[in-house]
Amino acid sequence: MTLISNEDDASVVISLLESMLNDILTSHYCTLWNVEENRVIAHSRDYSFLPKKGILFQCLQEHEAKIYNTLEFIDSYDKESDNDQNNDVKDMLLFPIVNAQKKCIGIVQAATKKGDLQQFTNSDLSVVTASSVFILKVMEKLLDEKGIKKSETGQKYVDQSTDLLNELKKRLNIAQAQVDSRTQFLAEIAHEIRTPLHAILGYMELMRLEERDKTKLKYLDNALKSGSSMGTLLNDLLDFTKIEKGEMQIEKISCSISEEIKSIVSIFYQKMLTSGIKFFAYIDPRLPKEMMTDPNRIRQILSNLLGNAIKFTPTDGSIVLEVTYDNNAILFNVIDTGIGIAKEKQDAIFEAYKQESSATARQYGGTGLGLSISMKLAKLLGSKLALESSVGKGSRFYFTLGVDSANETLTTEYNYNVLKELKPAVLLSKQHLFMLPYLEKYFEVFHTEKLQQFEDFKTLQSADYASLFISSDLVEDDALQILLNRSMPVYLFKKDGTKSYAKKYDGNIKDVEAYIDFIDVESYRVVDTLSQQTSLKGKTILTVDDNLINQQLMESILEKLGAKVLKASNGKKAVDVYKDVLKEKRHIDLIFMDENMPEMNGQDAVKEIFRYSKSEQIEDVIIIGLSGNATSAQKEGCIAVGMKDCLYKPVKIKDILSTVNKYLN
Repeated sequence: MTLISNEDDASVVISLLESMLNDILTSHYCTLWNVEENRVIAHSRDYSFLPKKGILFQCLQEHEAKIYNTLEFIDSYDKESDNDQNNDVKDMLLFPIVNAQKKCIGIVQAATKKGDLQQFTNSDLSVVTASSVFILKVMEKLLDEKGIKKSETGQKYVDQSTDLLNELKKRLNIAQAQVDSRTQFLAEIAHEIRTPLHAILGYMELMRLEERDKTKLKYLDNALKSGSSMGTLLNDLLDFTKIEKGEMQIEKISCSISEEIKSIVSIFYQKMLTSGIKFFAYIDPRLPKEMMTDPNRIRQILSNLLGNAIKFTPTDGSIVLEVTYDNNAILFNVIDTGIGIAKEKQDAIFEAYKQESSATARQYGGTGLGLSISMKLAKLLGSKLALESSVGKGSRFYFTLGVDSANETLTTEYNYNVLKELKPAVLLSKQHLFMLPYLEKYFEVFHTEKLQQFEDFKTLQSADYASLFISSDLVEDDALQILLNRSMPVYLFKKDGTKSYAKKYDGNIKDVEAYIDFIDVESYRVVDTLSQQTSLKGKTILTVDDNLINQQLMESILEKLGAKVLKASNGKKAVDVYKDVLKEKRHIDLIFMDENMPEMNGQDAVKEIFRYSKSEQIEDVIIIGLSGNATSAQKEGCIAVGMKDCLYKPVKIKDILSTVNKYLN
């Protein structure tokens, strides 16, 4: 590699062209390489070398424009040649500038950085194609066989490129203003949605505290998880500009992948029944009990894939969600027997707003965004969403999630010595026969005897098996009760989702909906556990909210913990309540302050409260913000006026409890 020294005006022209391309492509960086005798030269930073491998070399040889999304999966990518500045890049676009003699005289190289949701599409290629004629003319005027030529002509193109760049920037500013306007509108709408959602989820959590029925608890858990997912989507909506610029971030928290999948399965099982589709989920029992990842994004991907599978799978078809664990990696598969996708159309369906054909959109509906979003989320999780499909035979969408063995908690609930003695017998109807391979796979994990399939009760009754998996429509009541009287565990695959067949019989019998699980653990109640550790007896808390329902919700939660609760419906009234309490020689321990309220907003109220405290020489009260606008700027604004923290609606009870524990206990 050699450095070149050049201070001619052409380097300014090249820099302007790179800046122009970088703006219109919204890339992390853009380099315009000049090609001379197979050597590539970056005049804007005085650098040249001879590429011998990699995708830049491939572009130089083939003269073909290409997009490379997720470079870590591109075998031909060479980090040394293709990324000479050692940038943290994720995607790359290469576009050859070819003259009339079919000679490549330049290459446009654009890249996005890791962590960006933004990826290059055919639209970006169209933009560069439209600009390439102008770029070619500039380069032909500036460059001859010996390299750079300094001339008045060069200055003319400096002026032309500057004018073009200014015009493009002007248009970008107009577009940005439109985006900002939409963002503000969406933020206001989202705030209005978050306010009632906060109350809905809060009261459901309170209902869960009082509920002891396992079925109702399961319904409440699923509803709360769905509400949590809705809150996540609202967060994305509130930061619409960040999404447009590709700056969506992944969070990593400790969670149980198994429990997340069971929740999704329970929700989609009912949808499958309504659609007349057979559904089963294989959940590898070896999955880590706890691991660090983003459960909301995983749920979002799987929900998109299962929703698509339902849409394109006919009645009496089948869908399987298969989750396996091996070598510190989790493989997610969604397999259906639907209409399938033609091979030549498979790449296109991952692009935004694209479906296999216009007929598909008309017949099945949808925006075509689901797979594009899922692909981008998978990339942010460090994976790649892939597809195998044949027309008329169905599809398999899959992605792999790496597991950091240092941060995982292994599953320990299983007693393998007991499980390997299960000796399972199976009696399945045609409706459930598609699940047989997954049942076999499940028992192979426990090293049990080979799963034995029976055709009728007569042969089963004379056999010595420790457990039975049976379709409910094959049950003979008296014969089944005899087996139960022998203390045989029986698992019933139901014919429909409404009737509980297990209640008809006495013994160890369990209805199976869409997955099998040998762990019967009482639901872990976060709220109950925290409630026992949290006491606000003797504390006075002021809750300020212009929404009466949310105000009553906070009052119910805090009173359950023993606090005396004062209320105010806006910032002005909150200031009045605070002053009145102090005049009566009483004390407020903490204030929950809503942000958007009539007469006086939260931040102005906080300023007024602290101003009064200072005049009375009283220590500042602890104030926690409540906001429907879940952005870092919102939290920074709360902290800037003196609040200790800011909670985003819908606020979970455990977040309220951890907050009062942190600041009061």
